[in-house]
Amino acid sequence: MRPLQLARFVRAARWMVRRPGWLLVTGLGLATALALLFYGASSTGDGVPNAALNLGTSMLGALITVAVIGPIIRYVQEGTVREHGRLDYTWFSDQVADATQHVQILTTFSNVLDHPATDRFLRGLRFALNREAQVRILLLNPNSLAVDVRQQELAGGHMRLSVQREIMRNLRRLIPFAAELGERDRQRFEVRLYDASASITLYRWDDRALVSFLPIGRFSEFGAQLEVTMRSPLGEFIEQRFEELWDDRATITMADFLHLGLTLVEDQHNARQLHARYVEHDQICYVVHSEVLAAMARRPPSLRAFLRGDSSVLHDLVIVDSQDPELHEALDTAFVEKYDVHAHAFIGLRPVPA
Repeated sequence: MRPLQLARFVRAARWMVRRPGWLLVTGLGLATALALLFYGASSTGDGVPNAALNLGTSMLGALITVAVIGPIIRYVQEGTVREHGRLDYTWFSDQVADATQHVQILTTFSNVLDHPATDRFLRGLRFALNREAQVRILLLNPNSLAVDVRQQELAGGHMRLSVQREIMRNLRRLIPFAAELGERDRQRFEVRLYDASASITLYRWDDRALVSFLPIGRFSEFGAQLEVTMRSPLGEFIEQRFEELWDDRATITMADFLHLGLTLVEDQHNARQLHARYVEHDQICYVVHSEVLAAMARRPPSLRAFLRGDSSVLHDLVIVDSQDPELHEALDTAFVEKYDVHAHAFIGLRPVPA
């Protein structure tokens, strides 16, 4: 036996010893089997004693196989890696449907959310949520610089698509799905958008996952996928990377990506909190909200706003409409890309110089 296999065997033995429930069941089974063997061996006759001897022998063999050899073999096999030629969306959806603890996805964007198998995948998510599994999905923030990097990588393989648009297509499937969930399921379902170069993809169900790397010139889903257990060294490494991105300060929730929290300040005693649809252009946020337009129409002498609860940075409000056709067209294009609807007027939020 090689050193690595021996080490796994030893860890398997320790794993079993540390579980009192397993020891109790094994002890009771062993005691019953030995009692039957003792009774059958010490008694005379061909009736009940012979049956007890046969039953005790069978129980002892089954106990050794199921309670001892089986767990050791499974534990040793956890270090093995199974290779898939590509990501089979239907197969993965079926694994998700059987999940009871975790479902996690880490990727730039995923065709599992824009594919004939998408409905099957979303049904699988519902089944997993009904079993109280935690569902966490990490997609690349479509406004991040990493989008341009991935776009260039795919362009090397003559892939004619917009990474930003594909991410938005994913979000447009996830937004109504989240809205239809009940309160309990919604608490266990979350989508976040990371702002970094992940270099890896993860499709996890419970303690197993498909892992791949972002190749140059093609989708990772069309390349080899490594099926690993999350307790293997590779699984632990991928899980650590997932948690780092999930908790990163630059990572935002899907809700924060869709709506900007802003506070309108008309004077020292009049402030209103709103959540508005928005787009970003040249590092400036442009919101679309009827109440903001109404406040500007009243022409208060000192109307300003601050964003995301940060009152230390105030912003002036500037309307952008068809009178500035070039900027308005750029904003409307971005708005349609994000929300799939047009907007007639935008309000620019420009930081007030300190």
